[in-house]
Amino acid sequence: QYATDVKNGSIIYYHPAGYRYVKNILIKLSDADTKTISDLNTQITAKQTDLDTNTTSLAALPTDATTDTADQAKSRQTLTDEKTQLEKDLADLNTQLTAAKEKAYASIQPKVDEVVAKLNASEDFDALMAQYGEDTGMQSEPGKTDGYLVCAGDTQWVETFTTESMSLVKVGDVSQPFHTDYGTHIVKYV
Repeated sequence: QYATDVKNGSIIYYHPAGYRYVKNILIKLSDADTKTISDLNTQITAKQTDLDTNTTSLAALPTDATTDTADQAKSRQTLTDEKTQLEKDLADLNTQLTAAKEKAYASIQPKVDEVVAKLNASEDFDALMAQYGEDTGMQSEPGKTDGYLVCAGDTQWVETFTTESMSLVKVGDVSQPFHTDYGTHIVKYV
């Protein structure tokens, strides 16, 4: 609730421990790569749902296959064949997803390397965020000035973003680049 109240501009009377502000340089994945990854995730979810249903149906059959009626034996065989195919399809889709993500991150890596080189040369984080950052929340207030409010276990952000943000030890620390489904991030504890 605290984070929501801060974000909404409510008057804050108490600041609980464990919160911090971070600024984010996001190099986004291309729209085409994002769509490919999203489509693959949708297909994986659908196949996993089918596999879960199949597994439940198989579990509903008698545990001892030797006692199956003819219909049960036929169902068991059909479900087993479907399960094998669904597992193969899921493995193929996961392989495609891994390859799509690797390709997507590789395509933005030169820009990430450029930002990292400039950070290593002590260039200003805010200036680089303005020049390279593609996170719209960092381009407008209050994010532009304050950053994002983050705490451990926060569900407002993707888990990797929260984990990386909370792993920074002291104000001024900057993370190594890390990936989420949005792209590659570099965060600074402000």
